[in-house]
Amino acid sequence: MTADLESPPDFARLSEVALTAQSDLHAILSDVGRSRAHVGRYLLDAADYFDDERIDQLGDGYVNAAQLWFDVAANNDAGLGEQLLSLERECAVWMQRAAEPPTRYAF
Repeated sequence: MTADLESPPDFARLSEVALTAQSDLHAILSDVGRSRAHVGRYLLDAADYFDDERIDQLGDGYVNAAQLWFDVAANNDAGLGEQLLSLERECAVWMQRAAEPPTRYAF
């Protein structure tokens, strides 16, 4: 995800593309949303299994990002782009933290 955020999508440009290829753009953005939703659900299950708040936070971030991708796809709302990218940047940070050794139950 960190590598993807180095060259993020230009949501203003995507709005322009929607004028000529709206159904194609909707399909692509919805696919991104579905992938984020699947990863988020997987992480939430993993967080329950490992009882790890960091993984839970990351899963919530992915689920919330998925909803924003669906909103952008459905409404062609470029204004959500910065909010979405901000959340995905936070998810990248949470992912790095989730990879660190657990702090709970480490005796």
